[in-house]
Amino acid sequence: MLLLFWVFWDIGTGALFAWGIDRILNEKTCWTIIFGGLASMTPDLDFLYCKYWKKMGVDDLLSNHRKWPHIPMVFIPLSTGTLALVLISVKCLLLPESGFRWIAQYLLIFVTVNLGHFVWDTVDESCEGIRWFYPFSNRYAVFHPRVLPRIFLTKKEKKAIWEDFKDVIKARYLRLNFRHLWEASICLVAVVFSLMF
Repeated sequence: MLLLFWVFWDIGTGALFAWGIDRILNEKTCWTIIFGGLASMTPDLDFLYCKYWKKMGVDDLLSNHRKWPHIPMVFIPLSTGTLALVLISVKCLLLPESGFRWIAQYLLIFVTVNLGHFVWDTVDESCEGIRWFYPFSNRYAVFHPRVLPRIFLTKKEKKAIWEDFKDVIKARYLRLNFRHLWEASICLVAVVFSLMF
C-alpha cells in the first residue's frame, strides 16, 4: 500500500540526521546511522497500533492516527528515559569496558530524529498536526497553507479541514506521485551517505 511510503522519508531523514551528528562528533560508525533511521519511525508506532489493533480505515489513519507518541512533551521524556535505561543496562552487562560517550551519542540522535519527525508532521500535507504543548494545551499545531494564518487548531477545526480536503490528501498519500519518489530518493541518499564510511 502506498500509504506506507512514509517509511522511506522517516528512515532517510533519520539516517541523515544521525550521519550529521556522527560527523559533528567525529564518530564514524554505520550503527548510529541505522539506529537513526529506525529511531525516527518510533512516533509512528501509533500508526501501526491504529491500523492493526484498532482496525482503522484509511480515512481515520490519515486524519486521526497521531496518539500519545505524537505528543513531544510526553513522548520525548518517556522514550528517551527508557532508551537511556536500556543503553546503560547494555553497557553494564555486555560492554563494561566501554565509556558513556556512545550512550550520549545515541540519546542525542534519538531526540534529534524524533524532533525532526515532529516538525515534519507539523508541516505535513495531511494537516493532522501535533499537540506540541499538551498537557498545557490540547490544540494541534498545523503549519500548512490550507490553515494559515491560524496555526493552533482545535480537534473540531482539524476535522473540518479534513472534511474539506480529504480527497486531495488521500490522493497525495494513496496514488503514486512525485512525493513518493522524493521520499524514496531521500532514503537512497541516506544509504549512499552511510556507505561513505
